[in-house]
Amino acid sequence: MKPWNFHTYHDVDWKKQYDPSSFYKWRRMSNDLRRLFNPSRQRMVCDSYLESVSDKIGHFPIHNRFSVLISTYNPERIERLSLIIRHLLKSTKVHTVFVTWHNPALEVPDTLYQDIKEEDYDRVKVLVQTFDSLNNRFNPVDDLKTDAVYIMDDDIYVDLEDLEFTFSVWQQRKDSVVGHFPRMHSYNPETHDATYKLIGKAPYSIVLTKSMFIRSDYLFSYTCLLDPGLHETVDSQLNCEDLGFSMMASGMSGVAPTFVRPQKAMEDFGLKKGISTNTAHMPARSKCISDFITAFWHEKDPLIKSYDAVTSFAKPVIRIGDWDRVEKTILNN
Repeated sequence: MKPWNFHTYHDVDWKKQYDPSSFYKWRRMSNDLRRLFNPSRQRMVCDSYLESVSDKIGHFPIHNRFSVLISTYNPERIERLSLIIRHLLKSTKVHTVFVTWHNPALEVPDTLYQDIKEEDYDRVKVLVQTFDSLNNRFNPVDDLKTDAVYIMDDDIYVDLEDLEFTFSVWQQRKDSVVGHFPRMHSYNPETHDATYKLIGKAPYSIVLTKSMFIRSDYLFSYTCLLDPGLHETVDSQLNCEDLGFSMMASGMSGVAPTFVRPQKAMEDFGLKKGISTNTAHMPARSKCISDFITAFWHEKDPLIKSYDAVTSFAKPVIRIGDWDRVEKTILNN
């Protein structure tokens, strides 16, 4: 594994080869040569992070709880966001809720804390951003102490028992992106044609950032080590940061994503008028897949198909054998 190809390493022993500090030094020198005196967002974010954590990069001492990263931009959603945070804090598994405030032109409304108990204030931290970028949702976080991060949109609600079960699944496959919204893609290395689609059955190759668990290490990898050209594509398209992230995670680890099927219905308020409701959304996602794999993975598809679906254990239904019933079932099918 080298700093210029870490995202294509594709092997489960990646942690043994992974050196984030020295890899970032290479990335910074590479950026400096290309940009001269124009400091990039990547450099400013990552230099600040490294100054804060000093020699503790990649040190996440808490393993039995997880942190939450919620991305938000619109002040009109603050009231509902406060309600979601209050819901999350009811879980003893949640260590800290980080709110990534993407809008640098506006201050965070005080009403964010209106539904939160005062004793929980120290479990809620707002990450004010200097740049308006979708990539901010994957910025490394100075105060992050857990080795697991649950990343979610501000318009998603998930039952706490389902959320905690999903965390337990992630604990058994920590290199995997583990979550609730699977998607499938295809890529032709000869024509560079790509597809992206919703699915109702296996296989799948992507789990969306709307609701997913990841290794905390992956935040630094995405923000500080990937080619900033990928980040710039995300910013120009206002889309596809989750696709780039999925490619990086599977490309580095060689591990497929994991879909966890919740027992209770999730609430997705983005289904009403979110970005995914736009008719141009699916073609734009297909183009991102093509552009990313072609330009940053050298035409070698890093995404891995998965056929697994994990669900909470339930006792199987077993009846006393009845040959008449079996015969009817076989003949009717």
